[in-house]
Amino acid sequence: MNRDAPGEVTVQGRRLMVRHRFFSLKNMVLLVADQTGKEMVYKCFVKGRPSLVREKANLLRFAPESPALFGESEDALLLEYIEGENLLDVYVRLEEEGLAGTEVLDNLVGSLGRLYRKSPGYRLGDMNLRNFILEKDNGRIRFVDYEETSVGKREEDAGRLMAFLLTYRPVDTVWKRTFVSHLTERLVLSGLDGTLIRHYAEDELTAISHRRRMEKIMLPEGFPDSIC
Repeated sequence: MNRDAPGEVTVQGRRLMVRHRFFSLKNMVLLVADQTGKEMVYKCFVKGRPSLVREKANLLRFAPESPALFGESEDALLLEYIEGENLLDVYVRLEEEGLAGTEVLDNLVGSLGRLYRKSPGYRLGDMNLRNFILEKDNGRIRFVDYEETSVGKREEDAGRLMAFLLTYRPVDTVWKRTFVSHLTERLVLSGLDGTLIRHYAEDELTAISHRRRMEKIMLPEGFPDSIC
């Protein structure tokens, strides 16, 4: 597959003009528009058909919380474009402005709860904040990447999310630790196991330290009861 964004793509005979390429380490993800101006997301899978089939099944499993599916080709899906701001940009801005982010915390926990109730026994998989969109129209948080979604524990998602939150640059700040503490508290109150969250967070922090060749960030002894 050509990793450069083309000027147009075709899905099931529909010619779509490319307007923007989204950041993705795994796939080619494009904002496209049809002849009426309707915007959609074109996601072309580097690993080919098996990844597409897996994501399509998960999109249908989590509908209508997941992006709507509008079409497919041999190695690409045409998906609903959810206009809004990715949660990583929101998270960075909250820290820069020194805001607690209480509304975002409650919104994220609510979004995760809806997804887990929709498909009990499944974990979302890739918990990078770029995969969460704060929807412009209604302020809801939507999860958009189901390629790695599989049977598993909710606590694995939560632990990986905590590790990611602590290691976005600048890493391991007091503000990040406070945010993670408040998020973990809400998730435990919603029914997740705090001990398991810690276990999976430790695993992901170890993996991150190896990937980035950085010193591992250590969780405090009292986590998740105390992280500050």
